[in-house]
Amino acid sequence: MDIFADLLMGLSVAISPINIVFLLFGAMVGMIVGVIPGFGPSAGLAILLPVTFGMDPIGAIMMLAAIYYGAMYGGTITSILLNTPGESPTVASTFDGFPLAKKGRAGPALVMQAAASFVGGTVGVILITILAPLFSQVSRSFGPPEYFLLATMGMLTLIVMIGANWKLGLISALIGFALGTVGVDLETGQGRYTFGSAELIGGIYFIPIAIGLFGLGELYYAFYKGLHKTGTGAIVQYDK
Repeated sequence: MDIFADLLMGLSVAISPINIVFLLFGAMVGMIVGVIPGFGPSAGLAILLPVTFGMDPIGAIMMLAAIYYGAMYGGTITSILLNTPGESPTVASTFDGFPLAKKGRAGPALVMQAAASFVGGTVGVILITILAPLFSQVSRSFGPPEYFLLATMGMLTLIVMIGANWKLGLISALIGFALGTVGVDLETGQGRYTFGSAELIGGIYFIPIAIGLFGLGELYYAFYKGLHKTGTGAIVQYDK
């Protein structure tokens, strides 16, 4: 019961007028940050952190949290309108959101995404608050066999989600696994597949891959269809 009491106390602090203003401002700034591909919530927080130095600690933390969540939602705007995810969690928005945008229902898609993000975020915070102590005890008992089974389960889950095209799902999972091995091994500290390049020491980041796979693909397809000559949006022209 102490957990629910703490949640209610936090909610009572969050709904104060001054904190609501901080939340609205942070959410708007975060959405602007999230729309910029490759910028992301982490970079936005790093840049805007000095703004909160002179603020009240509670208001500062709430505004930074609003910037983070607003940036996460801002990434779905480009996912739905341009089929270009701004962050890795927004890739799923391209599956249903972009087809709706091509049918002229971009507005309802954005509203549904906002509602789903709000409900999912609220339920997620409550579940994390309740289950975090239990999961922390379980995670401390993990060893190499458990981590291997966890990675295998993730790949199998991806294949099941693909459905009938399980071969394509397996190939994409193996490609992602191969790209994930680039960088420094956390266990031994040795470089893997860096080929002497300092840029690959930290691994291959998701955002360049996502922009190259989704953004450039849409751009080349628009050039192929000649949409750059019409002066109209690509979304309304794809079905033709």
